[in-house]
Amino acid sequence: MSTFISDKIFCGIGQNEDGSIYGVGGPFGAGETLAGPERPAVVNIPVSLIPGPEVQDTLKLKGLTGEVTIACHGDIVGGLEDCVDVTRCTGDIILIVKGALKPTGKHVLIIKGESDGVRVVARVDGHGKQTDVEQGGFYGGGSLPLLNGRTKNIRLEMVSAEPIRLRVFRSEPPTIRNGQAYDRHAKWLEFFYPVWLWFRERGIGK
Repeated sequence: MSTFISDKIFCGIGQNEDGSIYGVGGPFGAGETLAGPERPAVVNIPVSLIPGPEVQDTLKLKGLTGEVTIACHGDIVGGLEDCVDVTRCTGDIILIVKGALKPTGKHVLIIKGESDGVRVVARVDGHGKQTDVEQGGFYGGGSLPLLNGRTKNIRLEMVSAEPIRLRVFRSEPPTIRNGQAYDRHAKWLEFFYPVWLWFRERGIGK
């Protein structure tokens, strides 16, 4: 069982080399197998995820492939950065939050690292300090350079009392599956983002 969880992540769900799915942290403790390699797979998070004060991301989904549905049966309260961080997930990955996403840090949701085929169904209660949804941000893990390929095929079915703020970097715009209003803001930042990554990859300005 792989363990990508650090003390900065409250709960993580990832995939082993054989395709089985594991959970670490939160209700899964030191590590627990949640599903075998067969697809479709369903993973249940039976409780709300409420991190401590030093946690960066509350729920991290990393490297999932195929048809995987993850259902959180409570709220996901944000860490210093994100409520949910989705990295390098491809196929038909569905996250259903039956409670609410409650940001306390920078973002509500980040989807990055060439993720392809992610759907999020959730109620959003509040705003992130920087933005709410960010797509296509840099991910330099493994063999990927920071300026990696596009995130695409993102489907959002999120509801909020106010427009949800959206920031799109190296990503196709999401498909909105309901009538929720979105505010795509800070377009100047999207324009300069590749330039910033070019300098960062070369160790300039770190």
